Amino acid sequence: MKHRKIFVVAGAILVLLLAVTLRIGVASHQELSAGLSAKEAGRLPAAQEHFLRAARWYLPLLPSCRQAVEELLALGEAFVGQSDYPRAVAAFDDARGALWATAWLAGPDAGLLGRADDGYARSLALWKHERHPDTVVEQDAARYRQVAASVPVQNPWWMLVMGLSFVGYVVALGRLAWKWDDGIRKLPHLAVAGGCFALWILSMLLI
Repeated sequence: MKHRKIFVVAGAILVLLLAVTLRIGVASHQELSAGLSAKEAGRLPAAQEHFLRAARWYLPLLPSCRQAVEELLALGEAFVGQSDYPRAVAAFDDARGALWATAWLAGPDAGLLGRADDGYARSLALWKHERHPDTVVEQDAARYRQVAASVPVQNPWWMLVMGLSFVGYVVALGRLAWKWDDGIRKLPHLAVAGGCFALWILSMLLI
């Protein structure tokens, strides 16, 4: 009987993880497709929003995430070519934010991050030079590049919440499955498991 309950718990956790994985993959692909359609239609600001969301629906080795970041970088370079420096700064900054937000187990891709930092620094320097022609673009770009290269620090409290909420979810679900046939009150355990899971997802987004 206990072996059967262990399989039930393991199966429930596996099904949930597969469902979350599928949801993330589909959402990232849909946002990327919407961004490419908006880009072809010339709606670049809308495309930028879709590419950012596609990049943030992240899974390791998911190709749509990397492609979305590359599209953000391409948009930034296109905005620089059009002398639309505010949008260029926003596009490069979105690419940097997406790279750092999805760097859970390792640092961001060095090549993509370098392009994002360089583009951000130069477009910001050009934007300043457009408003103040007496400034020197190269000097400002070098200074902004140093600032852009600063490594952001993840919030340790949200990291703690993420770990505890996942443990709480597994414990609540496991206890429910273990005591299923013993007359245990199911609704409170399901509520705790659902709350812990929601908090786990929220903490991953805010970390």
